[in-house]
Amino acid sequence: MKRTLALATIVALSLSLGSCRKKNNEPIAPKPNPEKPAPTPGTNPTPGTNPTPTPTPIPAPPTPVNGDNNNTIKPDESPVNATVSIKLTKGARVTIKSDKPLTITGAKLTETQHTYEVTNESGFGIDGDPETLDLSIAQATEFALDKEMPSLKSLKITTEESLKKLSLQGAKNLEQLDIAGAIADEQTLDLSKHSKLRLLALGNRPDMIGKFTTNLGKEYPSINSSNPSTSTSFKEVSLPTSLEVLFLAKAYCALVGADNLPNLRAAYIYTPKAELLGDLSFAGSTNLDRLMLAYTSGGGALNSLTIKNKPHLRDLFLYQMTIKHTSIDGLPTNTLMYKTTNYHLPSIEVHNTPAVKILSLLQIATNLESADLTNNPDLTEEKLVKIAEKLTAVKGVNLKIEADKATDAVKDAFQKIGWTVNK
Repeated sequence: MKRTLALATIVALSLSLGSCRKKNNEPIAPKPNPEKPAPTPGTNPTPGTNPTPTPTPIPAPPTPVNGDNNNTIKPDESPVNATVSIKLTKGARVTIKSDKPLTITGAKLTETQHTYEVTNESGFGIDGDPETLDLSIAQATEFALDKEMPSLKSLKITTEESLKKLSLQGAKNLEQLDIAGAIADEQTLDLSKHSKLRLLALGNRPDMIGKFTTNLGKEYPSINSSNPSTSTSFKEVSLPTSLEVLFLAKAYCALVGADNLPNLRAAYIYTPKAELLGDLSFAGSTNLDRLMLAYTSGGGALNSLTIKNKPHLRDLFLYQMTIKHTSIDGLPTNTLMYKTTNYHLPSIEVHNTPAVKILSLLQIATNLESADLTNNPDLTEEKLVKIAEKLTAVKGVNLKIEADKATDAVKDAFQKIGWTVNK
C-alpha cells in the first residue's frame, strides 16, 4: 500500500508542470525540489545572494516503446505518397523508433533492432499516427512531413550535413522538437504556426540540465563532440509564442519572433555565430528564469543584449561571449551570475539595479570601455567608492553617473583604477 501511494505521489509531481494539458500527453519533468542545493564547485555566485537555485527542468523526449514486429513493412512500395517522405540513397541504414505501430515503405528490417535498410531509389516513407517519433537518418537529403500526423507530440531528427531541406507542415500539434545535424543555411524553418510547441532544441542536448558550471565540456558533452550532428544551422527560424524552452547547442541561425515569447522560461544559447542573433532581448519573456549565452572560440559578436523586465531571472551565465553593447534594467537581487573567462563587454549600461549586482556585472566584464550607471537609486557615494576599490585597475574606462554622485571621493576612487568619471 505504501509503495502504491509513493508511486501515485511521483506521478502527480511529474504532471504538475502541465496541469492544463491533456491527460494523454507525454510526461513532463517534475517540479524542482524546493530544497536549495549547495553551490556548484567551479562557479562564483554573486556575493550576498541566495544559494544556487534548483535549475529549470527540461523534459526528456518520451521513450518510444513500439517494437519492430508491430510495424507493417513494405520494402517494394514507393514512399512518394507517404505521410513522412525522406530522401536518401538506396542501401542506407536508418533508425526508426516510435510509441505506436507504423507502416514503413521503401525499406526493410535489418538484423539490428529499430534499424532499417532503404530499398527504394527515392528513399523511404512512414505512415501512422504516433505520439513520439525518433529518427536517425544520417544520409538523408530531404525530410517532408507535409501530410497530417495529428497525434505527433514529440519528434526527434538526428542527421548529418547532407540534410538540406526540412518541412514539418503536417506536425501542427508538436510539443517537443529536437533537430540535430541539419546544415540548411539557405532554408527558413517556420515554426510560428506550431502553437503547441513548448520545447525547441537545435543541436544535441542533454535530457536534463544541471546547475551551471564553468566547465561546459562536462555538463554539455555534446558541445565539444566532433560528431557532425552536434552542428545544426538554418538561415532563420521563426518561433511560436507557445515556446517555453529554447536550446541552441552548437547551432546557428537568425531567430524570428524572439521578442514575442510570453511563456519562455529558459534559453540556452551556445552558438559559433552569435552575430546572426543581432539584437537579443527576449522582450516579451517576463517569466524568463534562466539565460545562458556562450559561443565557441573565434565566433562573431552579438550586437546587443538587453535584459529588462525579468523579475524572475534566477541564473545569468555568460561564457566566452563578445557583446558589443549590454543594457540591463532592473536586475533582481537574487539573480545569480557566474564569473567566467573571455566575456568581452566593451559597453554596458545598468539601471535600477542593486549595487551588489552592478559590482558583479563590472567584475565579469573584460575589455570594458564605457559604463553608464545612471538611474540607480541604490548607488550612494559610499557604495560607489567600495565598487571602485573592488575592481581591477583598467585604464581608459569612461564612467557615467549623475552629477550629485560624482563627488570628489568617488572621482578619486575611480581615478586610482584608471577610470574617468563623466557627469
